[in-house]
Amino acid sequence: MIDNFENDEIKKELSIVQKLQNIADEINNLCSSEFAEKIEKWQQEEHVDNNLIFKAVWRHRYDSPTLSYCLATSFKWRVFTEESSKSAFEWFQIAAENGHMQSLNDLGDCYERGDGTVQNLSKAFENYLKAAKSGSIYGQSNVGCAYYFGLGVDQDMEKAVCWLRKAANANVPDAQYYLGSLYFNGDGVECDERKAFYWLNLCGWYMCGYRIIMLGECYEQGRGTLVDVHAAIKCLYKTYQRVENSVIYDKFCDIFREEDLSPM
Repeated sequence: MIDNFENDEIKKELSIVQKLQNIADEINNLCSSEFAEKIEKWQQEEHVDNNLIFKAVWRHRYDSPTLSYCLATSFKWRVFTEESSKSAFEWFQIAAENGHMQSLNDLGDCYERGDGTVQNLSKAFENYLKAAKSGSIYGQSNVGCAYYFGLGVDQDMEKAVCWLRKAANANVPDAQYYLGSLYFNGDGVECDERKAFYWLNLCGWYMCGYRIIMLGECYEQGRGTLVDVHAAIKCLYKTYQRVENSVIYDKFCDIFREEDLSPM
C-alpha cells in the first residue's frame, strides 16, 4: 500500500512538471507575468493545490532551466508560493546561468529595480542585451527603453529606434508606445506623424495613465490622422480614470466644452 501511494504521488508530481513544461513551451516568448497568469489559470481550471505544485517543482527544480524559471516566477508573482523577491532573483539567476532566455530579461528587471538584489543599471542592461540577442521580444523592448532613457548605457535614440522597432513589430505594447513617441517628436528618426499615430494607436488603448495622452493629442490636433474630437475626449477620459488627475481632465474638457461632447 505504501509503495502504491508513493508511486501515485510520483505520478502526480511528474504530471504537474510536464504540464508546467508544456505551458512554458506554448508561451515561449512571453514574460514571467504572463507565465504566472497561465499557471494560475491552469490551477483554477484543474483545482491543483499550491502545496502539490510547489512540492513537484521543488523536487525537480534542477532538472531543467524551465522549472527553475517556474519557481522564480512563483516567488516573484506569488503563484504557488509566498512572494520573495530575493528568492525570485536567485532562481532567475540559476535559470539564466543554465541558458534560459526569458530569465535573462527578468534578471535584468531585478537589477533595474533593485528587486531582490542591489540595484545595478549596468548589469540590468547587460542582461537585457543578452536576452534581446537570444531572441526575447521583451529583452529587445527593454534594450530599446534603456537606450531611450540612458539607463545603464549612454542614451542613444537611433539605437533605441532600432531595438524598439524589433519589439514593436512583435506586438510589445511598451515598444510600440516609445517607438511612436520617437516618430512623434523626431528623436533618433525623422519625424513622421503618420507612423507615430500608427504605433500609438496600436498600443494606446492598452496603455495606462499618461501614455494615452499622446494618442489623444494626435486625434485632437489631426497629427497623423484626421481630427476626431470624440476619440480625443475618450483618450483623456481613460487617462483621468486611471490616474485621477483632474487638472489633465479639466484641461481637455475645456478644449472641447464648446462642442458639447461627453467623455462617456
